[in-house]
Amino acid sequence: MDKNQQKNILIITLLVVALLMVAFFIWWQFLRGDEPEIDLNTNAAANTNTASVLVNVTNSQANVNVEIDETEEEELSMRRLTNLFTERFGSYNTETEFQNTIDLKTYMTDDLKTWADNYVNDQRTNQGDNPPYYSVVTKVLTTNVLTESDQAATVELMTQRVESGDNFEESNSFNQTMDLELVYENEVWLVNKVTWGDKI
Repeated sequence: MDKNQQKNILIITLLVVALLMVAFFIWWQFLRGDEPEIDLNTNAAANTNTASVLVNVTNSQANVNVEIDETEEEELSMRRLTNLFTERFGSYNTETEFQNTIDLKTYMTDDLKTWADNYVNDQRTNQGDNPPYYSVVTKVLTTNVLTESDQAATVELMTQRVESGDNFEESNSFNQTMDLELVYENEVWLVNKVTWGDKI
C-alpha cells in the first residue's frame, strides 16, 4: 500500500468520525428538548422553606452544643484544679519549707489562705532549724465529684503518696484520700477547705 492510499484511508476515517459526532450532537439536542419545564417560582419557594428549616435546626443544635461544651469545660476546669492542687499540696520536702503551700494560695479562698499561713508558720516552728530530711510525692489516681452546684462543689480524690527521708530505710508507699471543698467566685473555682483522709 502506497502513501496515497494510506492518506485516503485516513481522510475517510476522519470524515466518518466527524459525521458520527455531528449525528450524536443532533440526537442529544432532541433528547434534551423532551425534558419537562420547571416552575422556577415553586422551586424557589421550596428552596427558601428548606433553607429556613435547615437554619433553624442548625441554630438549635448549635445552642445545645454550646451548653454541653460549657458544662463539660466547667467540669474539666474543676478537675484540673483539684488534681493540680492536691498533687502540689501533697508533695513537699523539708528543704522547700512548705513553699508548695504558699504557691497554691492563688487557688485558695480568703479563709483557706488564712489557714495556710497559720499552717506553714506552725510547721516551720515545729520542725526547728535543722530537721531530718523528709520528702513526700503525691500523685492523683482518681477524681470523684461528689456534689456540685453553680456556687459550690465537693470532690474526693484518691492519691498515691511515696515518702522517704533520713528516718526511712527505704521509701514508703501508701494511698490516701483528699477531700476538697470548692466555691465559685469571680467566675473561677477556688479551694475553700482541705481534708486528708486516713492512710490506706
